[in-house]
Parts: sequence; structure tokens; C-alpha cells
Amino acid sequence: MVFVVYASDPSDEDPRADEHGMIRTAARACGAALDAELERLAADIERRLDDEAWAAEVRCGGRSCSIPAMGEYDLSGSLTFEGGALVSVVRIEGGPVTEDFVTAGEEYAEARLAELAGGRCE
Repeated sequence: MVFVVYASDPSDEDPRADEHGMIRTAARACGAALDAELERLAADIERRLDDEAWAAEVRCGGRSCSIPAMGEYDLSGSLTFEGGALVSVVRIEGGPVTEDFVTAGEEYAEARLAELAGGRCE
């Protein structure tokens, strides 16, 4: 499964952030790393589902579901499925970011997903 993140680092402490304070990661998770990512994702969604307004904004159609941000510096996202299996998770900073920021994040995610398409865990 592929996980992509595009976000700023408001704490200035995230080791994944580059010199401009941006976190841009994309990787295929397998084995124990996949289990850990799925546990974090499940806990995050479970926590969010307690907010009825947030849950009402989740949209699913076709092969994907979109997940809105809950506020400033939070991540919106999309979950993509193939044959009923989750194949990718994309998280882009949401909240009060600009349209250009979101577009750049979407372009980054599309490019990374294309690069990682067809890969497999061994």
C-alpha cells in the first residue's frame, strides 16, 4: 500500500520536513510498517468519527473516499481502493491553505502515485 503526505511543519520540529518546512513523503508500506500505518490510520479515522459534522463531510464514490481536514494544520485525504482492498492513502494539509497549495499537493501526490504504481511488497 502507498502512503503520500504533503503538508507544512508548523512545529518546525518534524524530521521529515525539508529546508522550507515542507513534509513531502511517498512510500510503499509492507509488513510491520504497513501494520503500523494501518493502525495509525484506523485510530485517526475512529477519533474523527466522534465529530458528527466531520463524518457528514466524508464522501465516497467510485474507487475512492475523500476525508476532510478538521481544522488548521490538519490533513485532508483520500483513500483509494482496488477490488475492495485499500491501495493508497493520500494526506494533504487542509484547513485555511490556499488553492495553489492544495493543487501543488495534488500534483505531488499524483506524480508519486504514478511512480509507485504497480510495485509490490516482497
